Amino acid sequence: MTEDPASKVGGSDTALLLSPLRGREGAMPCPSPPRKEGHIDNPFPPRNDGAAATVSSRARPALKRSLGVLKILILVGGTLAIFAIVGFLTFVWKSANDAIVETSPSPSAATWRRLLDSGWLLQVVTASTVVLRFVAGLQVGVMTQMLSSLVLERGGCSLKDLALLSLTRAETAGPFGAVTLAIWRQRGLANRVLGVLLLLLLIVAGAIQFSSTLLVTDIGPTKVLSGYNTSNISAAWGRMVPYNMAASNYWGSRVPAYFRFAENAGKVVQGENYYDTGTTIRAFLPLDNSNQRIAIRSYAGIASVFDARVACVRPRLAVTSGNINNSGLALDGTFSWTKYDGLHLLSSDSPFSCYLPDDDSRPGPLRARISLCPVGGGVGKLLENEMRYIGDVRGYLFINLTAPSKFLEPGESHFFNGTTFAESNFSGIWQSLRLDGLNVSVDATLCSIDAQDVTWQITADSTRDGQEPSPRWGSEYGGETVRDFLGATLYRRAPEDRGVLRLRSWPAKRRPKESRDAGKFNFIWNAVLPNSFSRDIIPLDILTYPARSIIVPHQGHVNLIYDVMAHTGNNAALALQALFTTLMQMAYYDYLAESDVIATTTTVFSQDVVIPRRWTGFYSFCGLFAAHLVLMLVVTAIFVEEIRMSLLGNAWHAVAQVVAGVPDLQVAEFKEKTDDQVKEYLRREADYPPVYIRTSAGEQ
Repeated sequence: MTEDPASKVGGSDTALLLSPLRGREGAMPCPSPPRKEGHIDNPFPPRNDGAAATVSSRARPALKRSLGVLKILILVGGTLAIFAIVGFLTFVWKSANDAIVETSPSPSAATWRRLLDSGWLLQVVTASTVVLRFVAGLQVGVMTQMLSSLVLERGGCSLKDLALLSLTRAETAGPFGAVTLAIWRQRGLANRVLGVLLLLLLIVAGAIQFSSTLLVTDIGPTKVLSGYNTSNISAAWGRMVPYNMAASNYWGSRVPAYFRFAENAGKVVQGENYYDTGTTIRAFLPLDNSNQRIAIRSYAGIASVFDARVACVRPRLAVTSGNINNSGLALDGTFSWTKYDGLHLLSSDSPFSCYLPDDDSRPGPLRARISLCPVGGGVGKLLENEMRYIGDVRGYLFINLTAPSKFLEPGESHFFNGTTFAESNFSGIWQSLRLDGLNVSVDATLCSIDAQDVTWQITADSTRDGQEPSPRWGSEYGGETVRDFLGATLYRRAPEDRGVLRLRSWPAKRRPKESRDAGKFNFIWNAVLPNSFSRDIIPLDILTYPARSIIVPHQGHVNLIYDVMAHTGNNAALALQALFTTLMQMAYYDYLAESDVIATTTTVFSQDVVIPRRWTGFYSFCGLFAAHLVLMLVVTAIFVEEIRMSLLGNAWHAVAQVVAGVPDLQVAEFKEKTDDQVKEYLRREADYPPVYIRTSAGEQ
């Protein structure tokens, strides 16, 4: 069996053209060929020698041969994988950022939502970056092999780096080893260009290792909406609640917090002698958990709805008789008012009988006492009421008493008739009366409210989480947040800005058929009003400190009244609206646990998640991989255009081209030497021109 000479390692198919080398000690070197300066300074020089002419005429090898199937798969398949993963991450980032600002769950983000709810979102992002780094690392290795081939074939390399660069074509770990220094050591413009490409590749490849860190900078805690949740909950009462509830429990108890509600408020109406808050529809949601009420963003179902509208007008008081003693001041008489569009006068003169208790628990020359004196129903009717089919209006004389710290000595008492009181002044909604002979004056306004509740189907939503503020106790009542939350300000902000929900829809004028059996009228209203309200004229007193009165409200309710009055120019309408909303909240959530009607509700809550919430890191991440792909495209294009002899991934091919092309170099002498020893030996040799891979001169 004969062996084809051309198939031998070091045959005539390939060779390395270089200056003859000095062999073993004492061997005579072959004559050196003339140096081709153009080979060093020109990246792609025209060559006049026969070998160069043969190389330029040599056909490009097929990509399958020069790159190999595996390398092609890494370049093409890896690029497709990069685009696919970056596309997936773009979807995750966009869905996350859309979810942060969306006001309702988006059906198009169902896939992202399932991924988020599974708890695997961040793990999938991490796994995606690992795959990207792995694919990019493989491609960087191929590009390093390409650059080594270009140095050997187009730029030329020094003899001491020949073995490293040739073997790099077979296998490499990328530009992170000695190959980078080897390429940068080569001289010539072509090698400088290739060195710059390698430097850029090194920078980009190193930065890609921190690509996951870039993405992490975008990820943080935030709130997004949950999906729509439809459930059956206890939401109403299927029986009429008896009237004999202990309403004083709510008047005399501290409010734990001001519970979140839904609201749809109309325009305020005011004139010279009246102030009308306008229609203020409020709804309490059947959610007994504070965290749920704060986090709810959308609600559809039944709720307890009432109109918190309060209208206050300046009354015309006519005191017919009275009594004053060390316990307090009792007044009897009639009142009337001038009607306006919105509050209808049912009778011209209505009786009142109010008792204003004294409180001698602390000294002082003068002090204010606020009393709320019910004057019963039937005194008027609120017109243009969204719930106008419900009953009549409750009327209250809101009285501010100014008197000495002590009325009279114990046992001392005075009776008087109407001539003793004289009108001293009036301002806005207030009428002022002065008791002759004593330093006692009374400021009064007549307020009407019809807050009877009903169970209705509603929808409500909010663009942000709400709040449930608690009263602050200190040297003075700190109620700024509470006033704003309850809308007890002269300039009421939007519901979302105050932390309440916006009431979107409710059935006006009459209850829908489907809700007739879900609860009864006036349940909460009856729970708030004491049983004695069945009579028209019953005193109900709000005092700064406990006194001898029928109902002594808790200090928190008193402070709420004073706080609202102090910050709204003594606006009794806003103060009473805040007070009755608070009392009805307390009653509603107190009895919610006893509700026995199951209703279907649809809710959307916000949830605390850790997701991408910015784009800055993602843009940098995409920029890195864009630079990586551009470098790969440039290096691959030059490789395909210029390479004739290199076959990437072939180790014997790389070794054979070195051994066969350097016959004068006794490679066997280096079998027990380190690279540093070999380089030191070659350094002592003459400065020879760069080594190029060429076809043999005899190849056609």
